[in-house]
Amino acid sequence: QKQWRVPLDRGYSGPIIVDQTVVVTETKDSKMERVIALDRSTGKLIWTSEWEGSMTVPFFAASNGSWIRSTPITDGSKIYVGGMRDFFVCLDARSGEKIFDIDFTKRFGTELPGFGQVCSPLLDGDRIYIQSGGGLLCLNASSGETIWRSLVESDAMYGSAFSSPIIATLQGVRQLIVQTRKALCGIDMETGKTLWSQNVEAFRGMNIL
Repeated sequence: QKQWRVPLDRGYSGPIIVDQTVVVTETKDSKMERVIALDRSTGKLIWTSEWEGSMTVPFFAASNGSWIRSTPITDGSKIYVGGMRDFFVCLDARSGEKIFDIDFTKRFGTELPGFGQVCSPLLDGDRIYIQSGGGLLCLNASSGETIWRSLVESDAMYGSAFSSPIIATLQGVRQLIVQTRKALCGIDMETGKTLWSQNVEAFRGMNIL
């Protein structure tokens, strides 16, 4: 039976649970991206955090919306979420206060991804892995500092990926499994070096997972 319902604007991300808190995202009024923390038992609003995140995807993708897609991830004390405009935010899980944020377009001098940043961040120990900033990034989870950058694409329209990395052990080697627009790759987690790559047939250069 339904216990409570909270109306949201628009968004594609799934919820995460932090202790007794449900955390979700939304794009509000086509202008702001917002992270919302709700009491798990009652649905009562605990905190919100937001930033400017407006952009419009190309017309043939417009039916899928121009709103936030990245699902947050947490280590229990911090929440990490990626915004559509290649924007990455780290929040305090209890208060919603911003710990740090990164505009990857400024950090790497890249253009906005044509279809927005889609990837959900992956947390492993003190590192965050995310397909953003025109490639695959490894970040320090405490500071947001770039540790390495790999699989770099220069074309904003055709370089932005539609997937999220996972960790797997293949032939005894623990590695990132990453789907780019056109290839499936195994990536060394320490260095970002490509261990192997397999081309995958892509409709109009797009593999959407």
